[in-house]
Amino acid sequence: MLALRPNSFDILYNNFISDIEGNKSSFSKSSYTLVKEKDNVVFQTLATGLNESDISMSIENKKLYVKGKSNSEGQFVSSFDFKLPVGDVQAKNTSAELSQGILTIRMPVKEDKKSVSINF
Repeated sequence: MLALRPNSFDILYNNFISDIEGNKSSFSKSSYTLVKEKDNVVFQTLATGLNESDISMSIENKKLYVKGKSNSEGQFVSSFDFKLPVGDVQAKNTSAELSQGILTIRMPVKEDKKSVSINF
């Protein structure tokens, strides 16, 4: 199933227009990407205005849990709460990086020990 999510420009633009029109009931949905690259599953999301201490991450039962919320308020401060299926990944070798307002989590895919070559 293809799920379309708003990108960061759409979110900022819609919030800006809502503020101009005086609509204070606007909200934004966080956008993210979750892709498989070679031997890793890679998750990325906007985390503007957040520090590492504002973000909690875990992998349980083949799901990635990521929550981010800052104690400070502001127009450009991100908040999110994701629960995403990631399959069989190596939780202990997973790494996270927060750089320039983007959170990136790299999860190595477990090798399938039952894989075999099929020959004629």
